[in-house]
Amino acid sequence: MSSPSLPKDPHQFQPQQLAAAGGRFFCESKQLWASSEGQIANLPVYIFGLLFCWLLVPLLIALWRSVSTAAHSWELTDQRLVESTGVFSRRTEVLELYRVKDISVSRPIMQRMFGRGQVLLATSDRSSPVVVINAIRSPMVVANLLRQHVEQCRALTGICEVER
Repeated sequence: MSSPSLPKDPHQFQPQQLAAAGGRFFCESKQLWASSEGQIANLPVYIFGLLFCWLLVPLLIALWRSVSTAAHSWELTDQRLVESTGVFSRRTEVLELYRVKDISVSRPIMQRMFGRGQVLLATSDRSSPVVVINAIRSPMVVANLLRQHVEQCRALTGICEVER
């Protein structure tokens, strides 16, 4: 028995075609959104560093937090969320979107004043059951984009969440 033919452009196939093909067809990932963590998340550390700069240690801590925050980045593709961290040695954590169980948005007052917020993801991933995308611009837009692509990934792979 031959498998059904799938379109050459993987973004044009229907979920029924994928299910008939055994759900083993994955399209190439394309980048949907990318950002780094906003420096506003470090505001209390910066204030402390400025108040006690004569001690030098708080100033060095604030400088280190600034550099490490700038090196913390996120990339959302149509199948995965990729987090990269680290200044001297890089660590990359990949979360398959079909593993996301719940998406919520938090906008603490200091981040809200600067148009930023947090997107919190509850996942079924063992290595990172809770993922916090911190201090990003337009968190509601990012949450809606995530929600849309989580549902698409689940439909395409035939995975559904079962509550225990």
